[in-house]
Amino acid sequence: MRTTSLESWAALQQYLPTARWEALAALIKHPGLTARELEKQVDSRHINKRLSELESAGLVAAKGKRQCFVSHRNAMTWWPTSPRMPERREKKPAWKTRALVAEAEVEKLRAELKRRGGEQLALGV
Repeated sequence: MRTTSLESWAALQQYLPTARWEALAALIKHPGLTARELEKQVDSRHINKRLSELESAGLVAAKGKRQCFVSHRNAMTWWPTSPRMPERREKKPAWKTRALVAEAEVEKLRAELKRRGGEQLALGV
């Protein structure tokens, strides 16, 4: 495994909830299994539910189908893709955050002026 893949994996851990992280870790350890086989391998019942969530995030892919050794039915096999960060929620642009902070500071100064009875404050400008 390449160093860059390991770095991506380490960075990814902080963004995934625990159940998804466990499912992804199990799939990386045992690629190519069906969901039921993977659940049996790691003794967990929540992995099947998390695979579609991980697929939506682009972290795993269902490739091909074969007879599952647990259910004895045809089932998809799951494979990890190259790790990539899931989409982040939209953040405010930095300039908006700075503007809100500056506006709050101005309000504090106005309140201080009012408290002192209109006395001038040294703003250091």
